[in-house]
Amino acid sequence: MRIGMASVASAGLGAMVAAGGAEAQPAPPGAADGTVRVDLRCADYWAQPGIGLTLTVDGAPVSASTVNGVMVTEWGKHGPAHRFELTDVAYRLAAGAHRLMFAAPGCASATRDVMLSPRRSLGLHGRLALGDPQLRGTTAAPDGIGFAFGLGTAHLPAKTGVSTLGPEVTGYAREAIEQQGVWLSTSWEHRHFALAWDMAVLGGTTTGTLTELAAPPPLRVSPGAMPFSDRVLDMRSTFRVGLRAPLGSAGLAAGSGLGFELHAHDAQTGPGGDPLALAPSGAETGMYVPVWASFTVKPWCNGGFQLLASYDIHPGAGTENGMAIAASMLWQPSGACAEPAGLVVR
Repeated sequence: MRIGMASVASAGLGAMVAAGGAEAQPAPPGAADGTVRVDLRCADYWAQPGIGLTLTVDGAPVSASTVNGVMVTEWGKHGPAHRFELTDVAYRLAAGAHRLMFAAPGCASATRDVMLSPRRSLGLHGRLALGDPQLRGTTAAPDGIGFAFGLGTAHLPAKTGVSTLGPEVTGYAREAIEQQGVWLSTSWEHRHFALAWDMAVLGGTTTGTLTELAAPPPLRVSPGAMPFSDRVLDMRSTFRVGLRAPLGSAGLAAGSGLGFELHAHDAQTGPGGDPLALAPSGAETGMYVPVWASFTVKPWCNGGFQLLASYDIHPGAGTENGMAIAASMLWQPSGACAEPAGLVVR
């Protein structure tokens, strides 16, 4: 488990990796002279030559010299771990005045006139304007982990069964349960793909009847049905995957997944009930396959609301299938929407 992140290692911006490669190399002497170092984002990704970033200088295409980065140290329970984090793309150009034009898939090209000095590097950073209409809007190009917090409800169908303790056997019939509680979700969405992990803690109460089927001698089976009440705590964890359709400031998604649940029952017999009757208390575990759909509205670039509906299928126990619904507030970053387009010299 990560417990923190250390500051950038002393390798600094001088650390280099060959464009399209993965092996870090030291910076050659004088690498800053006549060099443009570019840090650009397009829609939901960091633009680099390996995924389509191009540069033309005075109308002629130019290849990148290096992709620069820093060594970052992360501390966990097993000690420090190091990784190389990319920071910018470097282009070696002749000193003097140039017209630079940058382009990347999904974004409009951007032009900037610069004066390069042989005595230092020139940094350009910023964001390219969106060119693909399908990437516009608050839901089209999220670029980070999303979090949702809200309220949920789930329906547990009525159930019949038998409780056994030694020679004591009791049949029970429990009414359906409507549960309410807290719903948390962590998601990652990219273009037309959606991935989420839900956690919910729900609770509810219901009633039912008990019927003694067998009793230990010399006792006799109590005649008739006895009432009981049942308080249920439902804890569930669901992994969801599916497809999404961004629609400007709204979005639809649907798919399936795999879920696990734990039901803790606290059942009590009613007044005057036989104390030997076995109310169905204890814990039940299960696995289910959710068939889900969601509707998202984002009035703001990084936030909005989400409604999730799921029909949970229990393999081999069809009588336990039920619906679950959650309404949540959503935080989902989208730099393509929140950050203005433009190139800045630094």
